[in-house]
Amino acid sequence: PFTDCYGSENVTATKTGGVIKSHNDFGSSPYLNNMDCYWHVSVPVGQRIAFRFTHLNTTTNDTVTVFDGSNGSAVLLSTSGSFNGVIVSSANTATVWFKKNSVHRGYGFALWLQEVDNGVNNICGRIIFTNLSNGVIESHKGYNATSMSAYAPNLACLWTLPKRPGFYIYLFIETFYLSMGDCLKIVTKPSSTGNDPGSDEDLQYCSTYFGRNVHWVTTGDAQISFTTDNLYDSIGFSIQFYYEQACPSVQKWDSDNGEVVTHTNAGKTHYLNNMTCDLLISVSPDKTVIAWFTFSDMHSSDRFAIYDGVSGSPFYHGYYPPTETAVRSITSIMRFRFTTDASKHSYGLRMRYSIAENFCYHRKVLQARQGEFFDHNNSSSPNYLKRLFCEWIIIAPLGYSVVAQFTSFSLCSIDSVAMYDGLHRIHSPTIASFSGRFKLNSVKSRIIVSKSNTMLVYFTVSGPSTTCSGFGLKYNTTEKFCQGTELLTNDTGELASHSSAGIMASSFSSDCYWVIRVSPSKRVVARFTFYNLTSSSESVTLYDGTYHHSTRLTTLKSSFADINRYFISSKNVLTVQLQIKSYSQSLGIKMKYEASDAFCKGYKLITGGSGEISSHQGAVTLNYTSKMSCKWQFVGKPGIQISAKLIYLNLASYSYYNIFALYQGSDNTRLVTIRGGNSRWPTEFLTVSNILTVVFIARQPANELGFRLQYSFVDNVEPATTSLKQASSTTARAVVSSPSSPATAKIVSDTSSAPESTTTGKLSQTEPATTSSNEASSTTARAVVSSPSSPATAKIASDTSSAPESTTTENEESLPSYVLALAIAVPSAAIAINAAIVGIVIHKYLQNLKRLKSHTNSNTKTSDGPYAPGTASAENNEGSYWYLKADNVGNAAEKNPGEFEYDYICMKSRGDPQLNTSAAS
Repeated sequence: PFTDCYGSENVTATKTGGVIKSHNDFGSSPYLNNMDCYWHVSVPVGQRIAFRFTHLNTTTNDTVTVFDGSNGSAVLLSTSGSFNGVIVSSANTATVWFKKNSVHRGYGFALWLQEVDNGVNNICGRIIFTNLSNGVIESHKGYNATSMSAYAPNLACLWTLPKRPGFYIYLFIETFYLSMGDCLKIVTKPSSTGNDPGSDEDLQYCSTYFGRNVHWVTTGDAQISFTTDNLYDSIGFSIQFYYEQACPSVQKWDSDNGEVVTHTNAGKTHYLNNMTCDLLISVSPDKTVIAWFTFSDMHSSDRFAIYDGVSGSPFYHGYYPPTETAVRSITSIMRFRFTTDASKHSYGLRMRYSIAENFCYHRKVLQARQGEFFDHNNSSSPNYLKRLFCEWIIIAPLGYSVVAQFTSFSLCSIDSVAMYDGLHRIHSPTIASFSGRFKLNSVKSRIIVSKSNTMLVYFTVSGPSTTCSGFGLKYNTTEKFCQGTELLTNDTGELASHSSAGIMASSFSSDCYWVIRVSPSKRVVARFTFYNLTSSSESVTLYDGTYHHSTRLTTLKSSFADINRYFISSKNVLTVQLQIKSYSQSLGIKMKYEASDAFCKGYKLITGGSGEISSHQGAVTLNYTSKMSCKWQFVGKPGIQISAKLIYLNLASYSYYNIFALYQGSDNTRLVTIRGGNSRWPTEFLTVSNILTVVFIARQPANELGFRLQYSFVDNVEPATTSLKQASSTTARAVVSSPSSPATAKIVSDTSSAPESTTTGKLSQTEPATTSSNEASSTTARAVVSSPSSPATAKIASDTSSAPESTTTENEESLPSYVLALAIAVPSAAIAINAAIVGIVIHKYLQNLKRLKSHTNSNTKTSDGPYAPGTASAENNEGSYWYLKADNVGNAAEKNPGEFEYDYICMKSRGDPQLNTSAAS
């Protein structure tokens, strides 16, 4: 049944064509058994039908028959197995019949059918020149291979192409279709000389349905004849012809780029037999030639040869050379020879050439700080060449790395490019390697970095057949990645994981150390200006000193974000360690550091003006260090007082041996001593003399922030002068303010004058005034309590007055009236708070009065005694110590000046060993 056949039983052919199939899966699966199919084909009246098999595979007894009209009419074609021609119906109808007769099955057929014009093409075609050297000859007027216009019966056509001196004629027929009884002949017209070397034998195609790719050459006249009978028609042919030169008209090329061919249209037409061509290439004198074949089609008996220079032996020769394969001379001249014999011919050779610099070849050294290179210059060839082994060596300055990134990448599958960290492939580690299996996006996203200052890029072409467009690579040598351990010895500077930290991620693992070593008397203060680690396995560790030999300050991970945080060493060395993994997405770190004074500067003399001193550089924000002893001495002109304000103080709470002290006057009277552990202190001071000394001692390690003190030189606000003949007496007055008022301790000495001191590297010692033997010295202490609303001021005044010589013993001494007045005058609201003050004043006065009276002004060795009452012995308090407890204090921790906690103000007439600046060295 027809249901086993494909398509419709009735088919209409069109100008654009159609197809009849034996079954649906023709060509891939066999047709069914017992098939018996008819297709009735028609076109408009006056037109004809052309048939051509595009696929035919039937067994011997299975046939396809085409009838010229309805079933049973004249047979146009009956075939089994194969048929390559074209058949044309005589009218507007035809029938196709497929009959399965054998037990075996084939894969069926596909029959192309198309409407063609009726026999109006009864005129021979003519010779048409498209230019002076080539053209076309068609079998009949209206020939069209696409529309399959049929030629007419009873045609007799003849065409002649005359020969030209220096040229040969090449004919080419891509496809021809003839019918039974029709004939096509191509011959060399006999010449008068009868000698046409290189000509092919005559061609003749008669009763041949189909032919293709016909090549024919002659050095004589070409004669083409075409005849048809009156039975069957077909669609004819088209002949292309060329007038070719046996060797190129140009046989010497002297440009730096060009193309050499075996004949004019090499690759399109055939070369001539029995010829020899010598071609010369000459480029710039300081260049060399690189050449490669872009087309190669030679007969095995023909030969080519390439010479380096004009003469000598060829360094490359043979037949059928591979394309896209590089051939390079060592001179600026290359000679090419092409020789053929009399047997057969083919399409010949096309060879391009260029100067070798346009292609990678062997080794190139690149020392520019940045740049870009390609495996070849695209203007010379769209693809790279075979037989290339190229190396680029990129050299950066010492201490820097080479950073590279692909800008283009298209390699054939087994070709590859590799990067090495060094100068040699064998002895250098591989950084990265990419074959043609990698795609551009995956390669372009990679940043390749060398750890050394050199990178070797090696490109090898291994593919035997085709080549690809190659690659481009940009690089810079200004990128510095951390490598190993780096010593930084400047007092200020910066460090970074790599030069483009914050912009570009690192591409290889790093375990880097920076050892920052500043001046010996300083310490390192560091802060991150950029920090970006993305993996939990990456970290930055800081060590207080050199690595493995010091305390670890901290280890920072990817979560760290406080770039305002300061990291401070206790010594002059800080080590930073960075650990980062391979191909990390982290943008790295940047850090700034500077040297900070860890110690104050020993002794400093200040003689006027106003300003500020501090325990160390960065006080209040940075910790001070241990083992330092510093002294500042303020010396004004006679009549000048020094005002001091302690605006910040922070001593180590656990260290009793970290001390801040103030001394005033020429006898070095100690105004206040504050030791570590105290939380409150006086904040303002005013000397009565023109000399003030500040001492800061740190004998133990501390994590505290030191002190800041403001000072100014002012006119004497309470001048008091007495005769040198008067006896000297010292008066101490303590004034206590209300709890809410600012804390001020004012120390006033009524000494009339102080001799100018000669300043040296040590604290100057001015001899105290000497009294007459007929005069006696007495000391009076008065404590005055101010109103609750007045500013908190502790004022210690020295009143000089005459006193007769007394022989009163300690047991006979009575309490002076102003001391008793102190106890009486204290307001009831302050009695509980100040009872200890009054008791200490009375006790110490009675205990030391006798010593004060019997004291001489001879230099006496003194030692630092205890700073709490009742703990001193007679031995360790030699030198007239006396103590006064001050009630106007500041609070370091709570900053509430009205709260009353008392530190000891220890005053003595002699120097204090703590002023020895070498004590803590």
